[in-house]
Amino acid sequence: METRKLTLSAKQKVLAETYDRALEILCSMPREEYLSLLVRLLKAAGGKGNEKIALSAKDRDEMGETLVERANKELNAHYTLAGEAADIRAGLVLISKECDVNCSFETLLALSREKTERGAAKLLFAE
Repeated sequence: METRKLTLSAKQKVLAETYDRALEILCSMPREEYLSLLVRLLKAAGGKGNEKIALSAKDRDEMGETLVERANKELNAHYTLAGEAADIRAGLVLISKECDVNCSFETLLALSREKTERGAAKLLFAE
């Protein structure tokens, strides 16, 4: 019984590390790919196109205005950059008067994990 608990604990640790690594890969995407992904996230978020976009402090400084201009052009929208940075590592938060839509990579991976963890475990551990 103790061996089984240790095995399960080790597998859970490997799964957590796998999802952590996925987040690292997403956070280190080349700039152009990252911008394209953010525009796709905005489209998928289903907003009206007049919301504010909040980014991490790093992303806000490095590409905030570029993202807003590109999203407005590609999506025929009127987004603006939020005045303050979001407390996220990467991705974005779409802010409207009605509600906020959290499209941070951390949140998206956590939601995805619920749906993919069993399949990932089968791949990793040949179960």
